Amino acid sequence: MRNATETESVEMLLGALFEGTASDGPWVEHNGTAWEMEELAYHEQMDIIVPYQYLLLTLASDETRAVTRQAAQAVRDAADRLLALLDAYERAVAGEHPEWAKFIPLLEAPFPVKIPPNCDTRDPDVIAVMMRDIRFEGSWEKKMNWLMLHGTQAQRRIDGARIRRLAAFEEAYGVDLADLLFSEQAKAEHAQLARDFKEGKIDLPPLYWRGN
Repeated sequence: MRNATETESVEMLLGALFEGTASDGPWVEHNGTAWEMEELAYHEQMDIIVPYQYLLLTLASDETRAVTRQAAQAVRDAADRLLALLDAYERAVAGEHPEWAKFIPLLEAPFPVKIPPNCDTRDPDVIAVMMRDIRFEGSWEKKMNWLMLHGTQAQRRIDGARIRRLAAFEEAYGVDLADLLFSEQAKAEHAQLARDFKEGKIDLPPLYWRGN
């Protein structure tokens, strides 16, 4: 949409509102609005497609215009919130601790950021917090002590720096990263894994034992 003309971008937006996208249904499917616009958009006798923006100003009902306005305002509000979230990230990057850039917006976002139902294990910071909670009773100190005793020189350097960075963020903001990164479902699963590990019912893969 960023390369579209003003006219094209408005039509694309209306298409998303009335027809939906590949992943979502129409925003304004209630009150018959989407059905009305779908019917109006195709001129059967002339076999042409009439643009939505033209129809809104000519043949569409007052109710459809009102509902479309409501949907457009909701899109504007959502866009404003999205921009605020990106602004928060950029401020964090430019701030005193850019290494905390992904955590600060999660904590200070003007609305609750949607997080995955379980852990995004592609992120090594997520793995570090998860293993702290499962293997080391939620203690960075215990995790660091284990690493100093059992880790290789490279692991002590890389993982030790990660532990210090994550622990420093938690101390500076008075938060637990688990509350920012994990859903309640995920935290409950980690708590059960921690109990099972402590009782010797499960072992952990070598990756986790290395403290990565």
